[in-house]
Amino acid sequence: MDEQGAREVRVPAFYCKLEDPEVFYRFDGSPEAWAWAGMQRVREKAIIQAAGILIAVYSEIGSYPSTGENFYLVSRMLSRAGWGDEEELEAFLATHRADVEREVREETIYGRRSQGRAADIDE
Repeated sequence: MDEQGAREVRVPAFYCKLEDPEVFYRFDGSPEAWAWAGMQRVREKAIIQAAGILIAVYSEIGSYPSTGENFYLVSRMLSRAGWGDEEELEAFLATHRADVEREVREETIYGRRSQGRAADIDE
């Protein structure tokens, strides 16, 4: 927060419009720009959560090293599932390592996988 109590918000430099997703526009504060920013935040949270689930499960069964250095394996799996480019995902996960580690802890501590996640898939 700044001195007046306003929150700082990270926004993308560019955004696309629904009617022409091939064209990028500079972020201008328009409703379309904010929609794009919101969509990017949701995507980032989803990638972090998916990585946390994968790491928690594979750690639990002993297939993921305790050092946690195999983001390239996780990014490969996410890429195969259609979540994006392998290298970009690996860089994103490395940048958000603390968030991924927190997600892994929450998966392990709260056991969220067994508390309704399977039902979410069926919906």
